[in-house]
Amino acid sequence: MDEIVDVVVKKTGLSEEQAHSAVEAVFDYLKKKLPEGIGSHLDDLAGSNQEGGVLGQVAKVVGGLLHKQEAN
Repeated sequence: MDEIVDVVVKKTGLSEEQAHSAVEAVFDYLKKKLPEGIGSHLDDLAGSNQEGGVLGQVAKVVGGLLHKQEAN
């Protein structure tokens, strides 16, 4: 989840604490709205802080896209 928090901080200018709260709020919301079989996997994904983990890879892609967009 740290990678997503970092992306939110960079994109929005929020403090790390505010971004962490926002990301947690979104995860909690998604867990309630997604079907149980899918929503329950969010905790597993959120715990994947390794660069090779799913969220690490998503954060890298999103970060790359944001950087590319800012360069244009």
